Amino acid sequence: MPYSQTHAHRQADHSQRTGLRLEPFPGVFYNTQDSRTASAFIASSTEAGTAARHATDVLAGLPPHHVLRLVLPSPEACDPGESGRLLRAWLSRGVLRADTRPALYAYEQQDPSGATLRGVIGALRGGPHPHSGVAPHEDVSAHVVDRLVTTLAGLRADVEPLMLWYRGTGTMAATIATAAERPALLEAVTGHGTAHRLWTITDEREIAAVQDELAAGHAVIADGHHRFCAHTRLREQPPAPGRPAGFWDHSLALLVDTEQHPMTPRAFHHVIRDLPLATALRRLGPAHPYEVCEGTLPSALARLAARRDDRVALLSDGARHCLTHLGQEPGGTGLTDAELAARHLLPRLRSDSAVDSEPLGPAVDAVAEAARAGGCAVLLNPPGAADIHRAALAGRRLPRKSTYFPLKPPLGLVMRVHTPPESRPPKEKTMSHPSPDLTAKHDAVHVVVAPPRTASTAFARVLWNNPAVGYYAHEPFEAAYFDGHGPEHAWESVRNAVDLSAVVGAKAGNSLLIKEIAFQAGDRIGELLAVATSVPVFLIRDPRLTISSRREVKRRAGSTLEFPLAETGWQALESHIAYCRDNGIDYVLVDAYDFRSQPASVMSQVSARLGVDFDPAQLTWEPRPDLTLSNHRTSGVDHFFTRVLNSKGIEPPMETVPDLAEFPEDGGLRAHVSWALDLYEQLRRDPKRIVPQS
Repeated sequence: MPYSQTHAHRQADHSQRTGLRLEPFPGVFYNTQDSRTASAFIASSTEAGTAARHATDVLAGLPPHHVLRLVLPSPEACDPGESGRLLRAWLSRGVLRADTRPALYAYEQQDPSGATLRGVIGALRGGPHPHSGVAPHEDVSAHVVDRLVTTLAGLRADVEPLMLWYRGTGTMAATIATAAERPALLEAVTGHGTAHRLWTITDEREIAAVQDELAAGHAVIADGHHRFCAHTRLREQPPAPGRPAGFWDHSLALLVDTEQHPMTPRAFHHVIRDLPLATALRRLGPAHPYEVCEGTLPSALARLAARRDDRVALLSDGARHCLTHLGQEPGGTGLTDAELAARHLLPRLRSDSAVDSEPLGPAVDAVAEAARAGGCAVLLNPPGAADIHRAALAGRRLPRKSTYFPLKPPLGLVMRVHTPPESRPPKEKTMSHPSPDLTAKHDAVHVVVAPPRTASTAFARVLWNNPAVGYYAHEPFEAAYFDGHGPEHAWESVRNAVDLSAVVGAKAGNSLLIKEIAFQAGDRIGELLAVATSVPVFLIRDPRLTISSRREVKRRAGSTLEFPLAETGWQALESHIAYCRDNGIDYVLVDAYDFRSQPASVMSQVSARLGVDFDPAQLTWEPRPDLTLSNHRTSGVDHFFTRVLNSKGIEPPMETVPDLAEFPEDGGLRAHVSWALDLYEQLRRDPKRIVPQS
C-alpha cells in the first residue's frame, strides 16, 4: 500500500532492486485507554511455546481476548477460519483497533538485566535470496510449516514479526532515537519483567531514510524460519476464493541493526531421554574420546566455552559431566558445532529408535529435563554471528533449532491483518442483522440489559417465576462476543430458548425473556431492542461494586484480573441508553441496590411496566446449581453464576463499597471507575428509574 504518491515512486524504484524492502502498513493493536494495558493480552515467544505444548490447560486460564486464542484455537475447533473470524470480530467490536494510516513502528525491548534491543517493524517483501535480501540460516520441520500454513491461511494475519539482523549505517538508529522522544504508542511487559515499547513512524522523510538504508543490504533471519517458509508456501499457492491476493508477498518483520545491537546467538541443546550417560559414552566409542569434568555444572559449562576451538560438546546427566569430541569433517569445511553434532555425535546417540530426543534452550533446563527423564543432555557452544552470516549467505542451512536469541518481540504487540476495503461495508451495515420475528411463538418478548455484576441474573430469576414468562434466553450474544460467531448464532440461541416449565414448573404463558450483558450486545443493541414487545429494562449498580466484583470472580476462577475496560459494560450502557433517547424508545432503569433492598416494591412496578402480574412468592426459589447458563465455549465453570444459582431468593445489599484508591491506576482502571461512577450518579437521577415505594 503506497504511503503517498512520492512513496509510490520510491516503492516502484525499490521493486527493481535486490536488497531489503520494508513497507509501511496499518498496524493493529489492542484497543486500551492506557498504553500499558496490552500486557494482559500479549505473549512472549517463550510463553507461546509453552502454551502450544499444553494448549488446553493454558487456554482455560487466559483472558477472553488473549492473543494465544488466535494462534492456539480450542481443540474442538475444526475450521481453520475460526481464528480469522474471531480476530475480525475483535476488530469490529473495538477490542482491537487498526491504525488510521500506514506506518513503520520503532520498537524497543529491555529485559530486567538492562539488556536492550531496538529495531523497526514493517511489512517486509518476501521471495528468494538475493532478490528479497532475506537469507534464512536454519532448517525447518515440514510438519511445523504445514501447521503454520493452515493457521496463517485461516487467520489471514501476522500476529508475530520475524526477527532479522542486518548491518546498517546508523540511519535506522537515529530514526528510532527520534521516535523515542515522543510518547510511546504502546507499552507492555511480558514474562519476568521484560518491557516492550512501540512508537509510530509516519514522517515520509524518516520512512524513506530507513528504506534507503535497508534497500542497499541484506538480512539474516534470526527467528521465524518456520513462519517465513509458511509465507513462502502461501505466496506460491494459486489464487483461490477467500485467499488474500498479494497479502503473503510481505511478512511482518522486525529489522535490527547489528552495528547497534550485535547478534548474541545462544545454542539449543539436546535432551536424549532414557539414555544414561554411561550408555551414551559407550555408544560414542573411540571416535569420540571424552574427559570427565569434575565439579558443578556451571564450572563444566565454563570449560565447554573455554574449549570452543577444540570442537567439543558437554554430556551431562546433572550429576556427572564429560567433554567429548564432536567429530571431524574431512578437509576442515568450517562447519558449526551444531552441524558437526548433527552429522556425527547425535546419530550415534540416537541409534536406538526407542530413544526420544528433543532440542531445548537454556543448558540448565536441558540438564534438569535429562535428569528427570533418565537420560543425558548434549550441550553445545553457540555458533558465532560470523558463522551464521556465512552459512546464510552461502545458502547453507544449520540444523533445525541450532540457535535462539533471548530478546525477541512478543505476539500481539503489533499485528498485520488482511482487511481489504471491499470486505468492509459501512459501519451501520457491519453491525446490522435482521432481527427475527418472535411473535409467532411468543405472546410477548421482554429484554433486560445490564453491565456485568448488577444482579441481572437474580432479576431474571424473579421473572422466571412469573406464570406468563415461559422461555428464557441467557446472554445470547455472549458466544458471538467471545468466540467470534456471527449474529445468526445469537438469534439461534434465542429461538432455542430454555423452556422454563422444565426449570420452575408448569407455565400459563409462553412469553420470552432475553437477558443480555451490555458490552456483549455492543452495537447490536438496535437488533436486540427491535424484538422487544415491552419496554426494555436496564439495570445499574455502583460501578465500584460491579468492577471490583468482576475482578474478584476472575481471581476465584484463577485467571488474570485484567480485562478490556469495555468489558465493565458502562461504555456500552451509556451508548444503549443514548440509542433509546435518540430513537424515542421508552425504557426502565433499575438500580440493583433498590432491587435488592426493596425487591417487592421494585418488582411490582417493573412487572406493571412489562404488562405482567406480580406475586411476592416470585421472590423466592429453589437452588439450581446444576443449571448451565453460559453458551460461551471457553467459559468452563460458571463462576459468574455460582452464587445466584445456589441462592434461594433475593439477598439484601450488604457489600462494602471499595474506595477509588483501591483500584489500580495502571491500565487506566481507576480513571475508568471514576468516570463510570459519574455516569451512575447521572442515571440515578434519570426520571425513568424505578424508585422504591415505602
